[in-house]
Amino acid sequence: MSPAEDALLLLRLAERHLGSLRGTLDPATIADEDWGFLAQQTLEKLLKALLVLHCQEPPRSHSLQRRRPVAGPMEWVEPVVG
Repeated sequence: MSPAEDALLLLRLAERHLGSLRGTLDPATIADEDWGFLAQQTLEKLLKALLVLHCQEPPRSHSLQRRRPVAGPMEWVEPVVG
């Protein structure tokens, strides 16, 4: 599978997590720590997709800092978004 195809799968997972987050915006529905877990999972998938798109091997870690792409922020965000 190409990096773009891998990244697309990861983005679909992130989109599914975002749907779950939207469905749980009522604090009476979900505990804060569960909402935070879903938020972190979403961000992990997005960062992993960016790494894969740039042919970087994502680390096996839940640390968001370690999943940050090697390039500076604007160097890797603009090409994907723009």
